[in-house]
This record gives sequence, C-alpha cells and structure tokens, in this order.
Amino acid sequence: MAYYFCSNCGEPVAGPDANFCANCGKQLHRVQTESASDEKYTIDNQRRNYDEAHNYSGTANYIEMMKSQPTIMEQSQNSHFPKARSKNNTLRNLILLCVIFIVGYCMVAGFVGGIVGGDDYVRQDKPSSTEYYNQTYKPPSAEYYYQTYIWSYGGYEYTYSLGIPGTTYDYYRNQSHKSTRFDQYALSDNDRKILNQIITNFEEIGNERGYSKDENAMNIIAFVQAIPYAYDNVTTGYEEYPRYPIETLVDGCGDCEDTAILAAALLHEMGYGVVLLEFPSHLALGIAGGENITGSYYEYNGTKYFYVETTASGWGVGKVPKEIDSSTAKIHLMKKR
Repeated sequence: MAYYFCSNCGEPVAGPDANFCANCGKQLHRVQTESASDEKYTIDNQRRNYDEAHNYSGTANYIEMMKSQPTIMEQSQNSHFPKARSKNNTLRNLILLCVIFIVGYCMVAGFVGGIVGGDDYVRQDKPSSTEYYNQTYKPPSAEYYYQTYIWSYGGYEYTYSLGIPGTTYDYYRNQSHKSTRFDQYALSDNDRKILNQIITNFEEIGNERGYSKDENAMNIIAFVQAIPYAYDNVTTGYEEYPRYPIETLVDGCGDCEDTAILAAALLHEMGYGVVLLEFPSHLALGIAGGENITGSYYEYNGTKYFYVETTASGWGVGKVPKEIDSSTAKIHLMKKR
C-alpha cells in the first residue's frame, strides 16, 4: 500500500491527487512510501531535513519552528485557502449591508410617518421654538402641593416656590372643563387668595429692583412664559382641557389656553385691562396699552389690546408668531357672567 507525505512539513496527505497540504498550506511535493513501517521513518526524516535546513535540533525545535510558520489563512494568494476567506468576507459584507438597509428604512419610514399623519405632526397651537412636556402628569391627592418656578427677567434669574392646598387643587380638578368661555376660567373666585399671594411676591421683587408697575406686569408675563408647554391629550388624556390657574400652577405645565388664562387672571387682579384672544387652534393674551407701546394689537371699544404670546420665553408685547393667523381673532372680555 502506498503512503504520501508533504515534503515541506512531513505530515500525511490525502493522496496522489492533493495539490496543497492541509497542515501547512504549501503546494505539495509528495514523498511516497510503500509500507506502513516506512511512515514513521519518512516523517522523522522530513523533520530532520527541517532541523538541518533551519539550524533546529530535536522534535521540540521542530514544533517551535512550525509554530512560527504562517497559518493556513495567511498563506500566499496562490493557495486556495485565502479564497475561502474571501467568500466569508463577501457573506459578512452582504449581511452588514442588509442590516444597514433595514435600519435606514425604519428611520426614514418613521420620519415620513411622523410628518404625514403621526402624533408628532407640528400643530398650529404652539410656536415652533417651544419645548413641551411629553408625559401625563396628575399629582396624587395631598394636603399641600409644592411647586418651584424658575424664570428670567431684566437680566436676573428668579426662583419662586409656592404651596397650594390640596383641597383647592382637587376642587378645580373636579370642575367641568368643557366650556370654551375661556375668560371664566380666569375669573373663578376660589383662587383669588392664592393669586394675590403671588402678586404680592412680585410687587416685593419690583420694590427691591425699582421696577415700575408696567415692569412688574412684564415680570409676571416672563414668569408665565417660562412654564413648560404640554399638550392636553398627553398630560390629561383629553383632546381639550382648559386648566384653571390653580391647575396650571400645580401641574407646572400647560398649553396655550392654560398659560394665557393664568396670565390674564394674574394681570386682571393687578388692575390691568386684559382680554383673551382666540384664534383657530390657539389662544393668546391681549393687554391694554397706550401710544408708547408698538406692535400688533386688536382694538375694542377704543382700547388697543396688544398681542402677548404666553407659550414660550422671549416673546415681547406686540410680537405675533408667524404660525398664528392674527386676522381672525375672537376677543374674550374679562367680565363675570
């Protein structure tokens, strides 16, 4: 029976048709023996040849020499083994491209879906620069609800903490919120004591800073504008839920009608002439002003009510967001009914 061995490493090979050694990857120069008894001799002879050629001695040196040889996957391009590696790389690259395509498709689909019909579609009742809460918030019943407010005005940053009785908040939570007579939310009787407490605090700040009455009013507007925007359907579960001033103060967030109602209630208690300006899908504040004020206004019975945006900081009196159609305003007078 014939036996075949690699002339490079001395290891047995598959047969006379093999072109490369499975052990070392070299092109074969076969050594043939005629009997099994010659096998060990042939292998040992091959190892001695390696030892002599590379100044190695003994089997241990032969093993060390073999360890230093390139692995099968590191053989020359003439070997058939690197071709297998190339196929693996092609498969891996194909899988990677599929993953990238799927992830990219999902991102594009989500973006387009949000623009076309998702809940993230930009609405008309919020200036595009406004940040808003995206979480449902309803405080648990408590003896007092405490809230801290932070805002800036006239180059100063202010912090104000307020405690509101739980019974007062619960009272307004249990009222009907279906009416669209928004001025009535701002004129409720049960919150006057708390609103006047807030006004007193602002007047004390104004005395320390030397503010005029108009500057005190602007400070209150800045206070309300700093309250984070929040959609009704996100925070209350209702598509429309006009908040009473106490609810907005406790919840610490609100949408356009909530902050406009709060600002109107506070300024009305300070003795300012104010109205609520209703637009399609938006509500804003109108404050009475004279010839010394410039900007957009709405005139009613000879009084100019200048537009005030309450949903975001930085909007001055008379400045109207471009998203609002100012030609279709409905004026809500602050009158008890």
